[in-house]
Amino acid sequence: MPDNHCMDDGFCPPPLTTLAAFARETKRIRLGTGIIQVPTMHPRRHLEEACIVDQMSNGRLTLGVGMGGHELEYRAFGVPYKECGKLMDQYLTFIKKGLAGEPLPDGMALAGPPVQRPIPIIGGTKSLAGTERSARITDGNIATNHMDHEEQLAKFWKEWLSPRWRSMDARCPNSSCL
Repeated sequence: MPDNHCMDDGFCPPPLTTLAAFARETKRIRLGTGIIQVPTMHPRRHLEEACIVDQMSNGRLTLGVGMGGHELEYRAFGVPYKECGKLMDQYLTFIKKGLAGEPLPDGMALAGPPVQRPIPIIGGTKSLAGTERSARITDGNIATNHMDHEEQLAKFWKEWLSPRWRSMDARCPNSSCL
Protein backbone atom coordinates (compact mmCIF):
# COMPACT_ATOMS: atom_id res chain seq x y z
CA MET A 1 0.00 0.00 0.00
CA PRO A 2 1.60 3.30 -1.05
CA ASP A 3 1.15 6.62 0.73
CA ASN A 4 0.84 9.18 -2.06
CA HIS A 5 -1.08 12.44 -1.93
CA CYS A 6 -2.05 15.24 -4.33
CA MET A 7 -1.28 13.31 -7.53
CA ASP A 8 -2.76 10.78 -9.92
CA ASP A 9 -1.18 7.76 -8.25
CA GLY A 10 -2.38 8.78 -4.79
CA PHE A 11 -4.99 6.05 -4.78
CA CYS A 12 -4.51 4.74 -1.27
CA PRO A 13 -3.84 7.39 1.33
CA PRO A 14 -3.61 6.49 4.19
CA PRO A 15 -2.27 2.96 3.77
CA LEU A 16 -2.47 1.90 7.42
CA THR A 17 -6.22 2.53 7.43
CA THR A 18 -6.58 0.31 4.36
CA LEU A 19 -4.45 -2.38 5.98
CA ALA A 20 -6.69 -2.29 9.06
CA ALA A 21 -9.58 -3.29 6.78
CA PHE A 22 -7.44 -6.04 5.23
CA ALA A 23 -6.52 -7.28 8.72
CA ARG A 24 -10.19 -7.68 9.54
CA GLU A 25 -10.81 -9.76 6.39
CA THR A 26 -7.68 -11.96 6.39
CA LYS A 27 -6.02 -14.32 8.82
CA ARG A 28 -2.63 -15.39 7.44
CA ILE A 29 -1.15 -13.05 4.82
CA ARG A 30 1.47 -10.50 5.89
CA LEU A 31 0.34 -6.92 5.57
CA GLY A 32 2.72 -4.17 4.58
CA THR A 33 2.86 -0.57 3.53
CA GLY A 34 4.72 0.18 0.28
CA ILE A 35 6.02 3.12 2.21
CA ILE A 36 4.45 5.61 4.54
CA GLN A 37 5.89 9.08 4.12
CA VAL A 38 7.30 9.45 7.60
CA PRO A 39 8.22 13.18 7.62
CA THR A 40 4.75 14.39 6.56
CA MET A 41 3.07 13.49 9.86
CA HIS A 42 3.98 13.45 13.55
CA PRO A 43 5.78 10.18 14.37
CA ARG A 44 3.40 9.32 17.22
CA ARG A 45 0.55 9.17 14.70
CA HIS A 46 2.44 6.70 12.50
CA LEU A 47 3.52 4.68 15.55
CA GLU A 48 0.05 4.39 17.07
CA GLU A 49 -1.59 3.51 13.74
CA ALA A 50 1.04 0.84 13.07
CA CYS A 51 0.51 -0.64 16.53
CA ILE A 52 -3.27 -0.81 16.02
CA VAL A 53 -2.88 -2.55 12.63
CA ASP A 54 -0.39 -4.99 14.17
CA GLN A 55 -2.87 -5.73 16.98
CA MET A 56 -5.78 -6.16 14.54
CA SER A 57 -3.73 -8.51 12.35
CA ASN A 58 -2.29 -10.48 15.28
CA GLY A 59 1.28 -9.50 14.41
CA ARG A 60 1.29 -9.57 10.60
CA LEU A 61 2.38 -5.99 9.81
CA THR A 62 5.58 -5.00 8.05
CA LEU A 63 6.00 -1.23 8.10
CA GLY A 64 7.46 0.23 4.91
CA VAL A 65 8.83 3.73 5.50
CA GLY A 66 10.39 6.43 3.37
CA MET A 67 10.50 10.13 2.63
CA GLY A 68 8.47 10.21 -0.56
CA GLY A 69 9.82 12.18 -3.43
CA HIS A 70 7.53 15.05 -4.28
CA GLU A 71 7.77 18.51 -2.77
CA LEU A 72 4.08 19.01 -3.54
CA GLU A 73 3.14 16.44 -0.91
CA TYR A 74 5.23 18.19 1.73
CA ARG A 75 3.60 21.54 0.92
CA ALA A 76 0.16 19.94 1.32
CA PHE A 77 1.06 18.92 4.88
CA GLY A 78 2.87 22.16 5.74
CA VAL A 79 6.23 20.43 6.15
CA PRO A 80 9.39 22.13 4.79
CA TYR A 81 10.77 19.89 2.04
CA LYS A 82 14.34 20.95 2.85
CA GLU A 83 13.91 19.42 6.32
CA CYS A 84 12.71 15.99 5.16
CA GLY A 85 16.02 14.13 5.68
CA LYS A 86 16.49 15.46 9.20
CA LEU A 87 12.84 14.81 10.05
CA MET A 88 13.08 11.28 8.63
CA ASP A 89 15.97 10.41 10.95
CA GLN A 90 14.33 12.04 13.97
CA TYR A 91 10.84 10.61 13.38
CA LEU A 92 12.04 7.12 12.50
CA THR A 93 14.09 6.98 15.71
CA PHE A 94 10.91 7.88 17.63
CA ILE A 95 8.89 5.20 15.83
CA LYS A 96 11.55 2.50 16.30
CA LYS A 97 11.77 3.18 20.04
CA GLY A 98 8.02 2.80 20.39
CA LEU A 99 7.90 -0.40 18.36
CA ALA A 100 10.66 -1.89 20.50
CA GLY A 101 8.91 -1.00 23.76
CA GLU A 102 11.53 1.58 24.73
CA PRO A 103 10.66 4.90 26.41
CA LEU A 104 9.55 7.48 23.86
CA PRO A 105 11.47 10.75 23.38
CA ASP A 106 8.40 12.82 24.30
CA GLY A 107 8.14 11.04 27.68
CA MET A 108 4.53 9.95 27.10
CA ALA A 109 3.31 6.37 27.16
CA LEU A 110 2.36 4.39 24.09
CA ALA A 111 -1.32 3.46 24.15
CA GLY A 112 -1.48 -0.15 23.00
CA PRO A 113 1.83 -1.83 22.14
CA PRO A 114 2.25 -3.94 18.99
CA VAL A 115 1.98 -7.74 19.01
CA GLN A 116 5.41 -8.03 17.35
CA ARG A 117 8.33 -6.63 19.32
CA PRO A 118 9.38 -4.87 17.21
CA ILE A 119 7.33 -4.64 14.02
CA PRO A 120 9.71 -5.18 11.06
CA ILE A 121 10.55 -1.92 9.25
CA ILE A 122 11.53 -1.81 5.57
CA GLY A 123 13.03 1.36 4.08
CA GLY A 124 11.78 2.51 0.70
CA THR A 125 14.53 4.27 -1.24
CA LYS A 126 15.35 5.79 -4.59
CA SER A 127 18.62 7.50 -3.75
CA LEU A 128 21.98 6.45 -2.39
CA ALA A 129 21.45 8.65 0.70
CA GLY A 130 18.09 6.97 1.29
CA THR A 131 19.64 3.54 0.89
CA GLU A 132 22.35 4.44 3.41
CA ARG A 133 19.67 5.68 5.85
CA SER A 134 17.71 2.48 5.32
CA ALA A 135 20.80 0.37 6.04
CA ARG A 136 21.45 2.26 9.29
CA ILE A 137 17.93 2.28 10.63
CA THR A 138 15.67 -0.38 9.06
CA ASP A 139 15.41 -4.14 8.72
CA GLY A 140 15.44 -4.27 4.92
CA ASN A 141 15.07 -2.20 1.77
CA ILE A 142 12.67 -1.63 -1.12
CA ALA A 143 14.62 0.12 -3.88
CA THR A 144 12.76 1.61 -6.82
CA ASN A 145 13.81 1.44 -10.44
CA HIS A 146 14.02 5.24 -10.53
CA MET A 147 17.61 5.26 -9.28
CA ASP A 148 20.22 7.09 -11.32
CA HIS A 149 23.18 5.66 -9.46
CA GLU A 150 22.91 1.93 -10.15
CA GLU A 151 26.66 1.26 -10.20
CA GLN A 152 27.20 3.06 -6.89
CA LEU A 153 24.25 1.23 -5.39
CA ALA A 154 25.52 -2.18 -6.54
CA LYS A 155 28.92 -1.52 -4.95
CA PHE A 156 27.31 -0.17 -1.77
CA TRP A 157 24.98 -3.19 -1.63
CA LYS A 158 27.83 -5.68 -2.02
CA GLU A 159 30.28 -4.05 0.37
CA TRP A 160 28.06 -2.64 3.08
CA LEU A 161 24.38 -3.56 2.94
CA SER A 162 24.56 -7.25 2.21
CA PRO A 163 26.87 -8.19 5.11
CA ARG A 164 24.90 -6.01 7.54
CA TRP A 165 21.50 -7.41 6.66
CA ARG A 166 22.79 -11.00 6.48
CA SER A 167 23.91 -10.74 10.09
CA MET A 168 20.51 -9.57 11.29
CA ASP A 169 17.79 -11.64 12.86
CA ALA A 170 16.10 -13.75 10.16
CA ARG A 171 12.61 -12.54 11.10
CA CYS A 172 12.68 -9.91 8.37
CA PRO A 173 15.04 -10.81 5.51
CA ASN A 174 13.36 -8.45 3.07
CA SER A 175 15.11 -6.63 0.30
CA SER A 176 13.67 -6.04 -3.12
CA CYS A 177 13.72 -3.74 -6.11
CA LEU A 178 10.55 -2.39 -7.70
